[in-house]
Amino acid sequence: MHPIEEAFGKGCSLYKDVLQCPKDASAAQLRKAYYRAALLYHPDKNPDGHKQFQAISMAYQILKDKDMRDAYDESGEIPDTPDDDDDMGTSDKGNPWKEYFDRIFGKVTTSDIDAFSAKYKCSDEEKKDVLQQFVQRQGDLLQMLEFVMLSSEKDAVRWVEDYLRPALEANEIPTEYQLTMEKTLEKVQKKLSKQKDSEEQEDDDDDDATESEDDLPPVLRKPKRTVKKGKPTQTKKKKNDDMTDLIAQIQNKRRGGNSLLQSIASRYGVDDQDPLNDEEFTKVQARVESKRKKK
Repeated sequence: MHPIEEAFGKGCSLYKDVLQCPKDASAAQLRKAYYRAALLYHPDKNPDGHKQFQAISMAYQILKDKDMRDAYDESGEIPDTPDDDDDMGTSDKGNPWKEYFDRIFGKVTTSDIDAFSAKYKCSDEEKKDVLQQFVQRQGDLLQMLEFVMLSSEKDAVRWVEDYLRPALEANEIPTEYQLTMEKTLEKVQKKLSKQKDSEEQEDDDDDDATESEDDLPPVLRKPKRTVKKGKPTQTKKKKNDDMTDLIAQIQNKRRGGNSLLQSIASRYGVDDQDPLNDEEFTKVQARVESKRKKK
């Protein structure tokens, strides 16, 4: 079986099922479809999507080549790509299909994908994709999660509330799939509930472990960290040094910076309506030095 069919099923369409683009897609549309589809299974975000990522890259390589695309359109059979025999997806030189993707779009990091995800979710583009997949997957939310990029079970719940139910009420999508949507929504919610229970159980286990340690004899408990008192911390020392430097700067520049001087003077009890004269500045400096020595 062809690697693309192994990933997306026997008889799958390179257009509809793999790249999710129209059959008459232009080169630019193919490129965009490849990027979007590849993000679903990008190795940095989805380690288990290796086969799909490889298949998507192969599909793009086929369709962007005019001769191979014409042959596929005519016969419906997926042709072999030049690199099929080399087992590109499992070579010892990393992941050549990822390198192929990076050559086309540049290196994509997890931060890039997260930023793209934040922009994509709740957008008109996502809504369009969700409605399209609702029709293609006949309302099956579990299948939709596999084809709407960067999605999770929580997103499926949001889709129902934000996109699908309003679209069903407006007869924008087939109502015959609503029952399937509701049934698969229950499955999604049960899965989310199990995940939540599992997380809460882990938290309880951590709390029990802490309580168990408190029951141990003192000699067996882990030593607690103690905070030494006496010497000022490095932070306090730094603040004192910074204040000393500030006073030195004021001494050098106080002729040209009345607004800054007024702010400092106000903080230490001098009327901020009047510029500091020499006598007042000496008093301020003495107060600061006195506070610094006490700390």
